[in-house]
Amino acid sequence: MTAPAPAIDALTIHFEYEDCTRCGGSGHFSYNPMEGTICRRCRGTKRTPTRRGRNALTRWKEQVHTRLSTPVLDLKPGDVVYSDAESVAGSLRFYPTRWRTVAQVERTDHSDQATLTIRFRHRDGRQSARALPVDQLDAFTVPRLDRAVLEEINRKIARRFTGAWLDGEEPPAPRVPRTRPTRSPGDRKASAYQLRTLQRLVEDLEAGPLKEEAVAFQAAPTTFAAAADLNDRVVGELEAQRKRHLDRQRYAGEVGAQVSVTGTVIRRRTGSWGICLVVQDDAHAVTAVAFTKRPAAYEVAELDRITLTGTVTSHEMGWDGRTKETKLRQAHVTPA
Repeated sequence: MTAPAPAIDALTIHFEYEDCTRCGGSGHFSYNPMEGTICRRCRGTKRTPTRRGRNALTRWKEQVHTRLSTPVLDLKPGDVVYSDAESVAGSLRFYPTRWRTVAQVERTDHSDQATLTIRFRHRDGRQSARALPVDQLDAFTVPRLDRAVLEEINRKIARRFTGAWLDGEEPPAPRVPRTRPTRSPGDRKASAYQLRTLQRLVEDLEAGPLKEEAVAFQAAPTTFAAAADLNDRVVGELEAQRKRHLDRQRYAGEVGAQVSVTGTVIRRRTGSWGICLVVQDDAHAVTAVAFTKRPAAYEVAELDRITLTGTVTSHEMGWDGRTKETKLRQAHVTPA
């Protein structure tokens, strides 16, 4: 007959926990074929120790393993031992950490090696077992219950750490997160990063009072706050400038129509697929893109003025989001 698991209520110590921050306290997260949807942070328990609870739990385990450890060879049925969480079949399904009773100790002799099988009974009636090679038992120890020592450990940990308390005591008040005082920029000088950002933005800014102000600020920078305000205004002006530029542009013809666009070649790319010419007609605010393999197209260089004649296949926005492009196919190239 196996001995029943004893009650250790008088020695119970509690540690501070909180809802798992990964799964939000549900115990489930993304799916994987091995463990299903079990959360890998809380392992399905729905909660994890807080920072001060984890500190107390770690020190408690150190004390238990240091002061209560007993060689496995000395275990006998009826002993109560402590066990950390154990994985089931290598997955994240864990037996919980708890005290359990030694139900049976059995030695089995094999042809090449002898093993010692220890069967445990848990407080919920479930059983588990662990098999160890006999010739290596000197290396295995396990914490065995000593009520006096355990009570001393529990009291010491509960007295020393705010993340632990004994059964019957009031749990500690929830920890209030520390907030760092916000430091006002005040009279701090403009940072080098702000000045580099401003220099890059001003290059695309149209001439005007704001550009003159930005150039003057770069020559004689003042405070951090002034630089941040100027950067924000420049970014807003660039966005408005982009919208005005788009409003002025138009597409050439309807899809399927035959059109001709005369302008300057602003981009030229070649490849195994042929040649790509991007022609911009500033007078009519039209940009045409043509892919072709016609021999005349290979004689064109950037900044040449040409006329593209072809069929409109689509109207698209350019890769930079600033240009309305008309795509042409079967384009003929003639000098303008």
